[in-house]
This record gives sequence, structure tokens and C-alpha cells, in this order.
Amino acid sequence: MNKSGDIKVLIVDDSPTVRHQIKTILAKRPYQILEAKNGTHAIRVAFESHPDVALMDVQMPDMDGFECCRHIKHDPELKKIRVIMVTGENGYEQQTEAYRMGCNDYVTKPICDEELLEKLDKIVRFIQIARTAKKTIADTSKRPGSPI
Repeated sequence: MNKSGDIKVLIVDDSPTVRHQIKTILAKRPYQILEAKNGTHAIRVAFESHPDVALMDVQMPDMDGFECCRHIKHDPELKKIRVIMVTGENGYEQQTEAYRMGCNDYVTKPICDEELLEKLDKIVRFIQIARTAKKTIADTSKRPGSPI
């Protein structure tokens, strides 16, 4: 199975303080950390670096987290990026909108370290299982006489 160090996590928040807080939480895991200061910057970083997961604030200048998530999920090159909204927006309407835009999970601020890590770890396990399955299928299909 792939190592956690192979996982790229993009932190998207206009607050340097919040980005630092999330980086500190993620220091407990061997993830590769990328940062973006708003939605437009996040899209650019996503195309350049192909993160596995984006931890995204909702309220940001330029392009908010909902629009950025929608853009990621509708782009053929980016749509496999898993998005966890990390936001102070905790109302039912905001959560419904986030899921409608394609987010995979939702964490409210103030951030609970354990909750964020639990939700991120769940998504990372799924990514690792999918990568292992893809590799197994590719390896099996290369064998002579393979039905795949």
C-alpha cells in the first residue's frame, strides 16, 4: 500500500493564521502540504501540483470555497481531488450547499484536531486502497494469459 507521504494535501484559506494552524495539526501525519490563499490560487496550485485532498475554507476573497469546490469537481483533470470544507459556516444551508458543490466532508471551525485528522485519515485510506487496487489490476493485466 502507498505510504501517507505520497499524499498531497492542499490547505486553502485566506487567513495565514488558519493555514498555519492546519499545517500544525497535519504535522502529526507525513502528508506533503501545499497552500493557497484563495479559490483562484487553489485552482492554479491544483493544476500545477495535483493534490489528493483539499482542505478548503468557504468565505474567501476572489473565489469562495463553494465555487472553488464546484470548479474542481467539474474539471476532468481535477475532479478526483477530495474536498473537505473547513469553515466557520456551520448552518444546515451552508453544509447542504457544500455537499451540492461536491465536497466529500465538512469540518467546522474552531477546528477540532481529532475530528479533522479522523476525516482526513478516512479519505486517505480510501485513496490508498484505490491506488493499490489500480496497481494490482495493472500488474495483473501485464501477466501473460491474464483475462484482464
